[in-house]
Amino acid sequence: LNGTTANNYAFASVDRALELIKDPEVIEHNLACMPGITNDALTLKLVEKCESRADSLAVIDLKDVYLPAHEKKCDSFADRIATTPQAAAKALKARQLNSSYGAAYYPWVKIVDEQHKRDVWVPPSVVLPGVYAQNDAIGQEWFAPAGLNRGGLTEVIEAKTRLTNAERDDLYENR
Repeated sequence: LNGTTANNYAFASVDRALELIKDPEVIEHNLACMPGITNDALTLKLVEKCESRADSLAVIDLKDVYLPAHEKKCDSFADRIATTPQAAAKALKARQLNSSYGAAYYPWVKIVDEQHKRDVWVPPSVVLPGVYAQNDAIGQEWFAPAGLNRGGLTEVIEAKTRLTNAERDDLYENR
């Protein structure tokens, strides 16, 4: 989504939805995400809305991690991989987002689309709400969804990138 509220209806629609979730007295939630939306202004606004509420976590997707077919025609899967874990971490750090009310995950993952009976690549924000729900069901809300018991991605068939220890360290160090 490129543009502004004045010149792009899709941007304006998402911006309006973010305005609707800002008041905890009106819209109750504890997790908010916008799968596939990587526009800096909109992802920042989602984090800011969750932070101002102080009762919600924003899960945002990183820009240029993977280019889905509807965004770009590519000859190979490798051509769809638009960045590295190090570059993604560096780009996010450069944005200077520093909030306990926001999180970003890497990489895109493949899941089964039950309705169309096919595998599809999706951004991490598609599967993370399920991970958080499972975590809350078997543990406590304040525990991080991590490890085999509370962080498992049972619906994920494949990750776009199998991260090395060094790549994971880069992502962690860049928050």
